[in-house]
Amino acid sequence: MKKSLLLMFLILFGFKSKAQLPELNFDVLWNNSLASSTVAPSGWITTNLLTSVLINSLNPVSVFPSTVSCTGNTSMRIETKVYPTRGLLATNVPDTAGFAFAGSIVIGNPTPLKDGFAYTQRPTHLVYCVQTQPALGDTSGIMFRLWKTTNGIRTYISTVTETFTSASALPTMVTHTLPIEHANTLTPDSAGFYVASSFKFPTNGLIIRKGAKIGSYIAVDGLTLGVNIGINETAINLIDLNVFPNPSNQTFITMQTENTEAARYHISDVSGREIANGVFEGGKAIVKTQNYNSGIYFYKVTNAQGQYLKTGKLIIN
Repeated sequence: MKKSLLLMFLILFGFKSKAQLPELNFDVLWNNSLASSTVAPSGWITTNLLTSVLINSLNPVSVFPSTVSCTGNTSMRIETKVYPTRGLLATNVPDTAGFAFAGSIVIGNPTPLKDGFAYTQRPTHLVYCVQTQPALGDTSGIMFRLWKTTNGIRTYISTVTETFTSASALPTMVTHTLPIEHANTLTPDSAGFYVASSFKFPTNGLIIRKGAKIGSYIAVDGLTLGVNIGINETAINLIDLNVFPNPSNQTFITMQTENTEAARYHISDVSGREIANGVFEGGKAIVKTQNYNSGIYFYKVTNAQGQYLKTGKLIIN
């Protein structure tokens, strides 16, 4: 992102000097940023900055408070909008948007956007309320990440992501609990939330949104990080599942269960990126691992409604 854009962000967000603890229930009065019509929850940066009079006040609002909530009176609703009038920064901002992340501006040279906030715990699950309706062909979602920074380099400790399509839309607020698997034993110094009505990102990292569909929306509320006590603190074990071989140096791994609810499996790497998914047939699924690098991976087994039934680790030698 160009320095001119970063300096503009600095003006829009009122010269915040460090990452704020974000508002997670969205009931605190939303802030008006300096010299701008931009409104956002406390501790969050959103695509509403594109509505600033310093960019183009004709651009639509994409993030706003909604009275549909599960805690308090307000949730954060994000909609994918088209920006036909992107103004002075047209070459640096997306033409579609609907995004919010916990963060702020760090004053320095250069002056960067800073995602995340100070956080030193190792939570085992994320609980949040969600209502969403992605347009056909689009994907909405939420991500939570935990990391430690050493000499300016981030080491990610855990990432959990939940995404939705038009087939898994939630027309009313529903409470979801997501297990958080840790890839290492590091003590974190930061955490971050990312929410998007079009949760699609390019691999080149040059633009915010790719393949977004106008009309998609997501509303979130009551974000809570929890910690369970016990040896098996990070696992969801609603079904019995046999995963073999694990650890494995074979070209495939078998998942087998007698529970008829098991419908799909999802495999993600330590960054939280889903790299494979498939279906259970007759209580059995074959995960092809011949192209996996050695390391730790995570699996999730879901039912036909997308609810988690089982989570765990895969080790590829």
